[in-house]
Amino acid sequence: MKVGNVNMRIVRKGGKHLRLAVCPPAGEVVITAPLAMDEEAVRLAAVQRLSWIHDRRREFEDQERQSRRTYESGETHYFLGRRYRLKVVYIRPGSPYSMERKGKSLMMNVYADTPAGNREELLHAWYRRQLREMVTPLLAKWCKRLELETPVLTIRKMKTKWGSCAPDAHRIQLNMDLIKKPSLCIEYVVLHELIHFFEENHTHRFKALLAAHMPTWEHLKDVLNQAPLDEEVWEGMTK
Repeated sequence: MKVGNVNMRIVRKGGKHLRLAVCPPAGEVVITAPLAMDEEAVRLAAVQRLSWIHDRRREFEDQERQSRRTYESGETHYFLGRRYRLKVVYIRPGSPYSMERKGKSLMMNVYADTPAGNREELLHAWYRRQLREMVTPLLAKWCKRLELETPVLTIRKMKTKWGSCAPDAHRIQLNMDLIKKPSLCIEYVVLHELIHFFEENHTHRFKALLAAHMPTWEHLKDVLNQAPLDEEVWEGMTK
């Protein structure tokens, strides 16, 4: 679908509500629409969001980007909002791969002939472990305050969301790349998804609940979405 001068990709799914995402690096617009919503209604919703879409695209154009990753020594990678230099250490055949943070470096222990794809998998597995270790106590903290049973947590790479919530399955899902962002931003996303157990959409009530527990949430949201983009990670802004 083309609205104005903007091409938009429509994805049809079950559900009641339309969701629009603007995805870096080129500002691709993805609309997730209910199966029952006709095309004219989708077009009208897109027209009403055109100003917001253009704003998001301009933000992406101005935003710092990391170069494409090859997983060699000297590259910059992010962890909890800070830059770290990757240091690749070649190990003897038969020794196990490993990752660790040491000072201002991320140490990657691999074989000399380990392909870039395997090195990427090693770093991503480490990121997922670090995020789970960080989020687990945050879930316990906020579920206690909200008087909510702790949901099942899954972590994976997500292209258009920082997180999602499935109240019926009592599950939340977080984007692996959150571990690259400042810790307070991670906590904001955790709380954001938990509030969805009480209010499905981003209504005034939803924002009021969020503000009651985290008054600085809007600032943290801005920090989260202004952090440097990774050429291989397309985190979207949704409305």
